[in-house]
Amino acid sequence: MASIWQRIFPTRENRAVTPTIPPRSTSIATPENALTLTAVWRSVQILATSVSNLGIKTKKYATGIELVIDTPLLINKPSFSMNRQQFIYATVSDLALHGNAFWIKSLNSAGQVVELTLVPAGQVTVGMTNPEDIT
Repeated sequence: MASIWQRIFPTRENRAVTPTIPPRSTSIATPENALTLTAVWRSVQILATSVSNLGIKTKKYATGIELVIDTPLLINKPSFSMNRQQFIYATVSDLALHGNAFWIKSLNSAGQVVELTLVPAGQVTVGMTNPEDIT
């Protein structure tokens, strides 16, 4: 049994091999690499599936009164190539993996949005422009 002095001031441990810190990995983490991990893939799938299955109610507020209105066509079918569930699933997946989601709005001649096109977040770059160039 160790004395109280040995408990307060323990002696240094002697090892046969000196411990080494493993080198830091040089690989870059990408969403594609992350999705190879089962836990990441399943987490994104659970999140995107649960959000895409949520129902949508459209409401209008007029003079302080809340009115439930018929859901507009853009909400039911935001894209010509995907249904609402697929569109929301892809949007939530981009948000989970990249932190951003990007849509391109297509307008009709009256200036109303008729379609949303989801742009993969991994293919988008952000840059600065001169304020004079913006019309």
